[in-house]
Amino acid sequence: APPQSAAFAVASIRLNTTSKIPLGPGHLAFLREAGAGNARNGRFFTTGDVGAMPLIVLIQLAYNVEEEQTDGGPSWVRSDRYEVDARADGPATFEQMRPMLQSLLADRFKLTLRRETRELPVYDLMVAEGGLKVAPTKEGTCVAPERAVMSGPLSCGGVRKQFGPRSVLEVAGVPTRKLAELLSGEVDRMVIDRTSVTDLLIFRLEFSPVRDLPVARSDTSAPSLFAALQEQLGLTLEPTRGPVEVLVIDFVERP
Repeated sequence: APPQSAAFAVASIRLNTTSKIPLGPGHLAFLREAGAGNARNGRFFTTGDVGAMPLIVLIQLAYNVEEEQTDGGPSWVRSDRYEVDARADGPATFEQMRPMLQSLLADRFKLTLRRETRELPVYDLMVAEGGLKVAPTKEGTCVAPERAVMSGPLSCGGVRKQFGPRSVLEVAGVPTRKLAELLSGEVDRMVIDRTSVTDLLIFRLEFSPVRDLPVARSDTSAPSLFAALQEQLGLTLEPTRGPVEVLVIDFVERP
């Protein structure tokens, strides 16, 4: 259940009936990234034919879970697209707005969820045989969050993602557990950190997206994500099975 005290000051939800963009895996992943990237300064919005998203993606954004971590509900939660424009009562980051979005979905969609742990295919993030190729973050290699600017050096703990045929992921002062979370959004299963690396990392990773985006097809000249991880960072993704927490829709209705 979302915190009762967390709520947007004002919010509108409108059904979008004009978008013709297919809702394939690549577009759903794009919507999650765009929805998180657009949410800032106390405003969460998913508007227009490109931005309108199904409820299942709104749930994934609200609870910070991936596509394979949501299940259940009628078919319309994956097909109907909604435009949301919600504003907090003052400045807020997206992380601070997640509980507000949870409350909004519970209020407007009467959404109730339950958690289950299931044995699912996962990837273990491991240090490659040749060793880690990433340097730890040192003093002066990233800037304090309050001094960061949009196109300048990354803030400590910051993440920057460039979309397109060749994806670019930049991080500074980030633990490997956060990298595993970021990689989970790029592949078709959860990524679990098994590296035992304790340093905060700083790096730039360039790769061809695993899924084609709705705006462009992958650059075949770029290395695959799996090859880029090993060649550029000294890390590997090993397929296995493991326990994954899944959110199951118990009840929902159209707003």
